[in-house]
Amino acid sequence: YGFTGSWRLAGSGGGIKVEVAELAGTGRMEAKGNYYGGGGGRIAVLYGLNTGFALSNLDASNGFGAGVGTVFTRSAAQLNGELVLDNRNAGYANPTTPAPLPTPLPAGSYDRLRIAGGAVVAATGPVTATVLELQGGVVDFDAFSSPQTSLVAAGTVANFLDWGFPAGTSVSLTGSSLAAKTPGLLQLGAVTLAGGSTLTVGATGVTLPSLALTGSSVLTVVPTTASYESKLDLDVTGDVTIDNNSRIDVTQKGYLGGWKPGNPDARGRTLGNAFGPLNAGGGYGGYGWALTAVTPIAYGDFKNPNELGSGGAGSSGSSAAFGGNGGGLVRLKANKLTLNGAILANGEGDGIYGFT
Repeated sequence: YGFTGSWRLAGSGGGIKVEVAELAGTGRMEAKGNYYGGGGGRIAVLYGLNTGFALSNLDASNGFGAGVGTVFTRSAAQLNGELVLDNRNAGYANPTTPAPLPTPLPAGSYDRLRIAGGAVVAATGPVTATVLELQGGVVDFDAFSSPQTSLVAAGTVANFLDWGFPAGTSVSLTGSSLAAKTPGLLQLGAVTLAGGSTLTVGATGVTLPSLALTGSSVLTVVPTTASYESKLDLDVTGDVTIDNNSRIDVTQKGYLGGWKPGNPDARGRTLGNAFGPLNAGGGYGGYGWALTAVTPIAYGDFKNPNELGSGGAGSSGSSAAFGGNGGGLVRLKANKLTLNGAILANGEGDGIYGFT
């Protein structure tokens, strides 16, 4: 936009609190920030009975480049109420200004938590939501354990670290990127990825009744590090369906190559996260190619692949010349696999061959 001179910036939305025995009508409540930089306000509606009023007509969206406001509702029948942070895609992007500061999401329990419409949100403490809806925006739950029984996301980028998925939690993503970095065993309900979604898991194992990937969607894992070996171990009691443009993909998720971030050595890493030889490509089922008189590495059981691929060596003369990461590990059990797409565990072709 390249504006120069003086700025005349907008005001934020205000506050509305309503407490009624009965809620009805076809109107709306608004506490919106105005266009040029006004943050959203706050709306809270506490009611005994709703006889037809659309709660979607409560709007605390923000203006240009600002933070989304909050809409809280609670009926007499609800213990914790519902919190909605929905920007309604109104915070128009401006590449010449900083991104909006995330709206703080307070610690607490919610019957329903909805983050939508391009909202940028960061949890400030542990959050529990019976139903979690993520439908557009950027959400950061890192470092907070937040259990829920249903997770539905569309057009959202979400990060979860140590996220407490109760057994049977269903996951439905449409056009979303979600990283569930919870360690340990994930016991999920049905998982459906659609519209170019990506689900990244960090669990030691995942059990679920069904898995469906459609519309160029991807299921993958967090990267392996020098102290953590990442793998995708899926136990599906029902069917797995992967359409022709979707994939399970752990390419480059194996042991680190030489000089890769987290590996401060020219040697690639190999079985047990130990260092491999210098001047050699990564090996697993077959030996890596050795440029000099070193002993290359191969390992594992052809009947039972259960290891990561090795990283290739980087240049011994320059830490800027990385070796490629090894391919990761996928182990899948299911009743039926309909595979029209791909399951990938390829190594990384990061190296450059040359003599010095």
